[in-house]
Amino acid sequence: MTLSWRQALAFCVLAISSFAGWLYVVTFAGVLLFIYRTGGVVIKADSLMLAESFLLLGVSFCLALIALYSAMAIVSQLRKGGAAKI
Repeated sequence: MTLSWRQALAFCVLAISSFAGWLYVVTFAGVLLFIYRTGGVVIKADSLMLAESFLLLGVSFCLALIALYSAMAIVSQLRKGGAAKI
């Protein structure tokens, strides 16, 4: 995998932003779960709750794949010595 320094920088930004997005989604779900378990809020299931859960799972999976691919591209570029050209 040969990348220019601009592509490597773009992948680095993409990896960081996808990790931040994944962290946001997981933290939001954790906060909601904590509030629900302490009785602070009552969550009523609606007809779309299953679809929303699958959508959240799919988004988490896609963000993880983006972060993994970006990290692999960055490591591949660093092994080939592309970082010295920046």
